[in-house]
Amino acid sequence: MVQQLTVRLSVFTGRSYVKLVREYFGLSWVWLVVAALAIATLDSLVTESPPSPASVSDHLAVIANWI
Repeated sequence: MVQQLTVRLSVFTGRSYVKLVREYFGLSWVWLVVAALAIATLDSLVTESPPSPASVSDHLAVIANWI
C-alpha cells in the first residue's frame, strides 16, 4: 500500500517522492522515508512468498548478500 501511494503521488506531481519529501521536510526525513520504504518492500517480498523453509532461507541469503 505504501508503494502504491508513493507512485500515485509521483505520477500526480510529476516529481519523485524523495524530491518532494526533501523539499518540504529536509534531508534527514529523506533517509527515514527511504529506510521505511525499503523495510516495507522487504516485508512484502517475504510475506508474499510461499511459507516453505527453503524460500525463507533463500530470501534471507539474498538480503544478507545485499547488505
